[in-house]
Amino acid sequence: MPLETGSEFASSREHVRALVHIVGRLKQLSDADVERTQAYARDMQELGNQLKTLGSDQTNHPRFDTWREMKKGFGMVANEFNSLSTQAIRHSTLEELTVCDRLALLLDVLVSHRDLCERLERGLANDHQQALAKMLSLKKRKIQGVMRGTDAESVEQLESRMLAQENVISNMEMRTGFSLYCVHMETQLVHLHLEVLASILNNMISVQIRSHTELADIWKQIQPIVEKFVPSSGQETMNGIGK
Repeated sequence: MPLETGSEFASSREHVRALVHIVGRLKQLSDADVERTQAYARDMQELGNQLKTLGSDQTNHPRFDTWREMKKGFGMVANEFNSLSTQAIRHSTLEELTVCDRLALLLDVLVSHRDLCERLERGLANDHQQALAKMLSLKKRKIQGVMRGTDAESVEQLESRMLAQENVISNMEMRTGFSLYCVHMETQLVHLHLEVLASILNNMISVQIRSHTELADIWKQIQPIVEKFVPSSGQETMNGIGK
């Protein structure tokens, strides 16, 4: 076992605890982004449905010539909003697979390491302390017995129990040493998994670029359709927004 394993345990335990918090928060933020994208998809689908309803409005009036032309446009634009919804769903699925799921795997590795350290502290470390305390108690009883002039047989029994306890302590120390070595190896595994953070971040950026670009392309397709049936007064307002 490497000489620095004992000191490494404390530092790696605190480091991993901090990483669990940070990666856990990254996972929450990524999940929230996916939920927002899915909500956006539902909103676009609902918007398209409402425009489709407007397009199928059967109200006719001689003075509603402009309204009749607008209804035609609503029906055409409705399909484009459904395309926005479909694209948004596809992007949310891609982000789940390439970002959220990989963060979840990394978080599982970190939590497992944290739990391993906690089990070691609660289990073997505590048992080791109890074994040492029992040995100290036996030594005190032996000294007190010798001082009181207890018979040799009683002292011999205490020595026998102390010898057995020494074997217990030795066994505990070997188990603790092996456990620390296991933590040492698990820490190396954690460091290997941490390397995927850069890849996950790159995936996040790629998905966002692709998502916004494709959605922007659909919006650009919608704009000229709308411009054809927007009344002249509304057209002037839209041109002002564009500027």
